[in-house]
Amino acid sequence: MSEGGGAEFLCVADTDGLYCIAAASGNLKTVLLDHLKSGHIGVPACAWKEFEDLYPDKAEALKPFVSVRITMKRAYYAGAARIADRLNSGFPRGAYDDSVELFTASIAFSKNCPIVTSPAQVSVYKSMTCKASDLETWVVEYVMG
Repeated sequence: MSEGGGAEFLCVADTDGLYCIAAASGNLKTVLLDHLKSGHIGVPACAWKEFEDLYPDKAEALKPFVSVRITMKRAYYAGAARIADRLNSGFPRGAYDDSVELFTASIAFSKNCPIVTSPAQVSVYKSMTCKASDLETWVVEYVMG
């Protein structure tokens, strides 16, 4: 598995995106797993940890396919702080909030790539001025298109 922020990936998956990959079926799942394994879908280490904590069985099934795990760098933390400041939201610290969305957005923004996520999360990332797409749309527009 490649670790680090220097990998050339086409998009970044957040926790919801990982869940949607694990829950996908048929050809869509095959295509998504191929892109995870080839490194075209990068996974922030913080999103992977959250996914493992929330869905251990699904994480175990996806683990062999995750080839690019993006470790956090100082620039990503600074970018997340800028996004939070721009949104005037601060860093929420609820029981289940490790600011994974802010860190994922920062990585995607700095690498100029979209975030693949659930349909419900797309608007969250767009409010952070990030490119975001649900998995089916990403496959149609970026992979097939």
